[in-house]
Amino acid sequence: MWIRVLRLLVCLVLSIVITGIAEIVLNFLLIQYYMHSNYISSRVDLSDDYGIAMLVIFCSLTFLILFMPITFIFLWKMSKKLILNFKILGIYV
Repeated sequence: MWIRVLRLLVCLVLSIVITGIAEIVLNFLLIQYYMHSNYISSRVDLSDDYGIAMLVIFCSLTFLILFMPITFIFLWKMSKKLILNFKILGIYV
């Protein structure tokens, strides 16, 4: 019983961390694309632009809603296989 709770917590924390790192990379690439497509040379010029803020918020929420459950399910299934492999090897956790 306690192994399932521990597995749940570890998978949840790892999915939050992985999703957060992926969102940082996504936002950086999105801002770079926006700056390149609108011929903006520095990030200081983005301070007056509300379009990029709305675009980043929309893309971040969409990415969070889609990517976090997928990451959690993938980690949950992989941890189940890992625990099963430990039991086959004779290591009981």
